Amino acid sequence: MRVVAPALEVRLGSEFGRLVDISATGARVRTATPLSAGREYELILNTPHLPARLMVRVVWAEPLRNEDPVDLPLANDYLVGVRFTAMPPLARQVVSRLCGTAFGAREE
Repeated sequence: MRVVAPALEVRLGSEFGRLVDISATGARVRTATPLSAGREYELILNTPHLPARLMVRVVWAEPLRNEDPVDLPLANDYLVGVRFTAMPPLARQVVSRLCGTAFGAREE
C-alpha cells in the first residue's frame, strides 16, 4: 500500500530527487534524469535526524507528464519506480515511520 510521502530529499545513486510516495516494498522518486530499469542503486532518504541508506532496483522510469500547458515544468523531470532490495534496520525504521500503519499492508 503506497503512502504519499512528505517532501523528502533523496539521493538515488548520484542523482538527487524528491520522494513522491513510499510503501513497505518500494517507492516512487522524482529525478531530473531517467534511470535504467534493472539497475541497482543506493537510495539515501535524507530524514531530519539521520540519513537512511538502502539498496534498490529500478523497476521503471518515465517522463513526468504535465497535463496543464500553462504550468510547464522548468526542466524535464522523471518519475522512477524502485523496489527495495536491502533494508538495514535504521532504513527499515525510517520506511516504517513514513508508511505508518500501511507498512504492514501488502501491495496487490
